[in-house]
Amino acid sequence: MAGMDLTTLESAVAANPDDSTAWANLAAAYHSEGRFEPALEAFREAASRQPGDVGLWLGMGRAALELQRGDMVDMAVAQAFDVDPSHPELYRLVCDSATSPDHVADRLVGAARYLQLAPDSEDHATYVQLILDTLATVAEFEPWRAGDVLESMPYLEPVIPAEQLAPLAEQLVAARDRAVAAPDATPDLSGRLAAAEALLTTDPAEALEAFQTLASEIAAQGDDHQPPLAHAAATAYNGLALAILAGAPAAGPERAAHLALALEAAGEALARDPQIDQPYRADLETELAAVRDDLVAGSADDADSEVAADEPAGDVEETSGDPAPAELALDSAPEPAAAPEAADEAAMAPADAPRVVLAESEWLALLDEAWAEAERGNADEARVAFTTVLDRVGERRIQARALAGLGRVELALGAGDAAMQRTEEALALDTGCGQAHLVRGLLAEGKHDWLRALQAYQFAEAVLPGDGRVQRGLGIALCERGDYDDAVAPLTRAHESLPEDPAIVVALGRCFVATAQYPMAIACLEAALGMNPDAAMADTAERSLELAREAEARPVKAPPRPSKPEEEEYDPDTAPPEATRPDDDDRPVRDRVLKRADDAPDFDPDRHVRCHICRYPNPKGAERCERCSHSMAPPVPPTPRAPARPCFVATAACGDAFAPEVVTLRAWRDTVLCRSAGGRWLIRCYDRCSPPLARFIAQRRWLAALVRRRLITPLAERLSRLGAER
Repeated sequence: MAGMDLTTLESAVAANPDDSTAWANLAAAYHSEGRFEPALEAFREAASRQPGDVGLWLGMGRAALELQRGDMVDMAVAQAFDVDPSHPELYRLVCDSATSPDHVADRLVGAARYLQLAPDSEDHATYVQLILDTLATVAEFEPWRAGDVLESMPYLEPVIPAEQLAPLAEQLVAARDRAVAAPDATPDLSGRLAAAEALLTTDPAEALEAFQTLASEIAAQGDDHQPPLAHAAATAYNGLALAILAGAPAAGPERAAHLALALEAAGEALARDPQIDQPYRADLETELAAVRDDLVAGSADDADSEVAADEPAGDVEETSGDPAPAELALDSAPEPAAAPEAADEAAMAPADAPRVVLAESEWLALLDEAWAEAERGNADEARVAFTTVLDRVGERRIQARALAGLGRVELALGAGDAAMQRTEEALALDTGCGQAHLVRGLLAEGKHDWLRALQAYQFAEAVLPGDGRVQRGLGIALCERGDYDDAVAPLTRAHESLPEDPAIVVALGRCFVATAQYPMAIACLEAALGMNPDAAMADTAERSLELAREAEARPVKAPPRPSKPEEEEYDPDTAPPEATRPDDDDRPVRDRVLKRADDAPDFDPDRHVRCHICRYPNPKGAERCERCSHSMAPPVPPTPRAPARPCFVATAACGDAFAPEVVTLRAWRDTVLCRSAGGRWLIRCYDRCSPPLARFIAQRRWLAALVRRRLITPLAERLSRLGAER
């Protein structure tokens, strides 16, 4: 029966694909059967057709949570918050998705807000116990998080009985004091790295163990090839190389093995931070080459003695009188020459020098080469390379990149559904896989769904900021959506990386046409037509080129400058919004107003009240202004509503989009900053650059508290004072 119902719902969607209700019913049916992948897509389709339904966004978030798609959960939460910030299921979703130890404060606040908004829920006791267990765990086992948890107490006090909350609060205060008194017990990477570096001169073996532990912990926190973990990981691997050098033997194959491992660690450090200082690297490479040459030079004699020791005595007598020919000696020489490489496996086996496996850079290089083959159309070669990586590497991040590469191969072959499936598998392994987001952007671009393409490329840009393919997609998506000013910068960066791509040059030309930069537009479009684009692109370029030439040939008439008699000087109280104040006019507003109205009485606060429009003194009790006829009733403040555009960094720092500081900053942006062209440009730049920064701040509660105290609160207070003075 369930299958028949599902078939009926699928038929209803196929018959009317624009019906959001049909999509919602289909999504709910998929979700109830545990088919979360199609449920996520169905919820997404329904929400795109009815974005004002908070239930659809929450269903999408629940399905994404089941699939461990953190990026989709965050997007669904943000959209649901814009629609209904007081929906209890929204905060329940926030609580359930905050599974990382770094998000313990978000888990507590989400659970508390859910209990406050839904006091009669059936699972009330479950979430109360969740809060109590979390507080107890932090107080006993994670004292370095106690400070962040204590900041969540104002949210917990209304929903947790005082007799249960008070003892835990005391334990958290004691745990916070212990963490402050013993900083080595906290996950302070910079402090622990400095302590490990201090051990290099006193105890290299302990320093080696400390750097290995730090490298493992940093890798477990996320992608240590991307900021902010990249520099810390590079420092750990740099220290690991120095520790291996400090504990290396004086000579022999074991020293060659240690030097090789130190060079691998130095390479790992350089891969994570190309700017890291490595003054020892040149000497290390020189010494390693010299040691290996010495080992190769003495390997022939060692080989003869080792063979004689292993063979029976009779064999020795037979071969002793017949020396090996020169060819055999040369052929046998490489076997001992490989001894340093074999020693790499055994030299680090003892407890004082454990083996370090550092082969990740080679796999990543292979993935990059395979991706380039896929883009050049060599699908078979690329598929073999990606499949090999999947079979031989078990690290989730590398497997995610390989799956994304297979998605790129399927996309090159025209199999969009298979490419989407591979991409979703990659994101299930690593939500921060930039290559997977790039493939999603290409898929959306192929469907001309420019909003989804833009979102995918923005996610990819956060992980791959310098990738020319990402910049290309971002610029083209912005151009197609009409954001021509914003599209020029990424298209320019993309053209530097991909100078032979006509699509980039055509998009640049269109942007220059739209922004009235006709000479540059003509140059770009003519160059694009010389790159042999396809028929559709050539047609677009020709039409844009024709428009640019016509606009450039059109004479530009300067608008007549209106005469400004002395009696019609600028008055900011009565001038239209588009008028500007002369630079040399600095007389007080009151003097100019009184000059216009010679019969204006002197303002007496006991008898007069000023008009809030023109500031004319009117008798108290007047219904309309005697000068401008506006109503004397005070203006009604606007009704609070959910923000149309969030303030990302302030919300991340304060933890609440309706915190007083966030409301003040958002009001200043929407009422003052947006009035000027420069202000609107700043807003666009902020909307583009702030989401990754906000995610980084939100994941570190100590940083959020610091930003709130040092930046958000002082800035909001300053803007409030300016508003009062106005």
